[in-house]
Amino acid sequence: MKKEPVGIGILGCGNVAAIHAEAIRHVPGLRLAAVCSRSSASARSLGERFDVAWHTDFEQFLADPSLQAVSICTPSGTHSELGCAAARHGKHVLVEKPIDVSLAAADSLIRACEHAGVCLGVSLQSRFLDAPRILKDAIDAGRLGTPVAASAYIKWYRSPDYYRSASWRGTLALDGGGALINQAIHTVDLLRWMMGPVENLSALSARRFHSQIEGEDALVAALRFRNGALGVIEAGTSMFPGFKRRLEITGTEGTAMATILRPGRCVMARRIPRLLPGRLPTARPIPWPSTSKAIAASRRISQQRSVRDGILWWMDIRAGSLWSSF
Repeated sequence: MKKEPVGIGILGCGNVAAIHAEAIRHVPGLRLAAVCSRSSASARSLGERFDVAWHTDFEQFLADPSLQAVSICTPSGTHSELGCAAARHGKHVLVEKPIDVSLAAADSLIRACEHAGVCLGVSLQSRFLDAPRILKDAIDAGRLGTPVAASAYIKWYRSPDYYRSASWRGTLALDGGGALINQAIHTVDLLRWMMGPVENLSALSARRFHSQIEGEDALVAALRFRNGALGVIEAGTSMFPGFKRRLEITGTEGTAMATILRPGRCVMARRIPRLLPGRLPTARPIPWPSTSKAIAASRRISQQRSVRDGILWWMDIRAGSLWSSF
């Protein structure tokens, strides 16, 4: 017997809600059933765009029997309260990142979903990109050797207009802070996912450019992971003109770099000092006489073949060559 698609409702009809709606539309077995917002204009606009029922009454929305799950796309500081209400109505809960802005609120939502017997998820979709998954598999398989160091760089720029466009942005109550919990969270999640628990942490934060916000627009952190490796996080929304977010993982056998160019697309490099041509039958060498020429060569070779959203290449420092597996 054919299973009925899971009916999902979206709570909050801002910019990210449309992304969730498009994703639901393209996943077999899911169906967008309804949307809800305090703003009738926003709810109507999203509902009519995707041809589904729209609500401004939260309780009426949750009472809809066609909903089995709710995707919460409201400001961060409201996730726990709204998620708990959805769980009490027996709905599975997916919240946009972060889960909420405090540990107490996060724990409250976890307990509510456990008590109601419903599933709880947080949108941290970077884990599902091809390049980070390949990198994670390589680390887990020990192909980089014993972990030595890992770094995450999220040096972005947001204009003052970005923060003025929504009153909750950059506030402690609803955004939870600034660059770290909002912009950097996806890359920090990847770092933690790949390297394991953090044992020690020290950090400095500052508000250097966006004086109108309550949170930080620049942050640096030093980490020691439980596995003994050291780590660094650099994050900001004040770093003009803004740079691609990047992960670097170093082990005793080599270094891996993943540069995320834009949502849904990654470039990944893995450097293995002891790499031999025999270990990669399809590899072909490119002379590497200088750093500038090596960079140019890497750009050329990276255009040859790629996984769906990642490009994999190897550098042999000792042999002075660049090797491509694709």
